[in-house]
Amino acid sequence: MEAQLPGLPLKISERRALLTFGDILLVNGATLVALWLGALRSHWPFSLQFLISHIYWFLFLTVLWLILASVNNLYSLKIATDALSSAFATLKVTSQALLVYLLIYFLSPPQSLPRHVMVFFAILSLSFLVPWRSVYAIVLNATPFQRQAIIVGAGRAGRIIVQAIRDNLASEYQLVGYIDDDLAKQGQAIEGLPVIGTSRDLVFLVKAKNISEGYYSGHSSHSARDEGVASRSIVNSIYHVQPVFTDGRDIAANSTECLGTGAGTESA
Repeated sequence: MEAQLPGLPLKISERRALLTFGDILLVNGATLVALWLGALRSHWPFSLQFLISHIYWFLFLTVLWLILASVNNLYSLKIATDALSSAFATLKVTSQALLVYLLIYFLSPPQSLPRHVMVFFAILSLSFLVPWRSVYAIVLNATPFQRQAIIVGAGRAGRIIVQAIRDNLASEYQLVGYIDDDLAKQGQAIEGLPVIGTSRDLVFLVKAKNISEGYYSGHSSHSARDEGVASRSIVNSIYHVQPVFTDGRDIAANSTECLGTGAGTESA
C-alpha cells in the first residue's frame, strides 16, 4: 500500500475562517501600532485610558477593511491562494481604505480628525498583511492541507467536475482518481486522472488514500456547448459544500445510499 503523508485537510469554510481571523487580528495589530506611533508624533500620553478613548479606531478600521475586502473579492480562495494576486488585492484594499478616510477627513471640520494615524495604518497594514497572506498562500497550497477527493463516475459529467476543480479549486483539492463500474475503464487515465476502482472498492479506497470528499457525477445530459455552464454550476455546488460524502470515517455506513445502484453509468 502506498504510504500517505499525515495532513490537516481544511474545508473551504475553514480556510476562509482562518484567513478572515488572521486579517482581523493583523488589522487590529496595525491599528494598535498606528495609534502608538500617532501618540509619539503628537506627544499624546499612550496608556490604557488612551486606547479606551480611541477604541473607535479599532471598530472603524476593522469594519472598513472587511467591507472593502469583500467588495474586492479578497476572500476568494482563488485570489487568496495566489501570493501575487493576494498582495495586489491587499494593496488595492489598503489604498481604498486610505482614500475613504481622506474623504471623511476633508469633509470634517478642520483639526477634528488626525491624518497621520491613518497613514501609519496604511503602511503597517500592508507590512503585516502581505507577508501573512503570502505565507497563507504557500502553506495552504501544500499537499497536507488539501482535501483528498475522488470522482464517482468517469463519463462526461465526471470529466466536467475534474476540469472545474482544476480550473477553480486546485489549491483546495487534490484529486485522487475516478471510481467507475465500467470494467473497460479500469486502469485508464481520463483527463490525466486514473480510474482506480469500482463502487465496490469505495470503502477500501477511502481508508487507503485518506479521501475526505467524493463527488458523484450522475448521468450526463450536457452537450459540449453546455460544459462551461455546467462547470460553473459544479464549482458553485462545491463552494457550498455539497459533495456526496465529506468524511471518510462515515462512508462505510453510507456508501450504498450515496452511490445508489452504481457508478459511472452515464455516457462517455
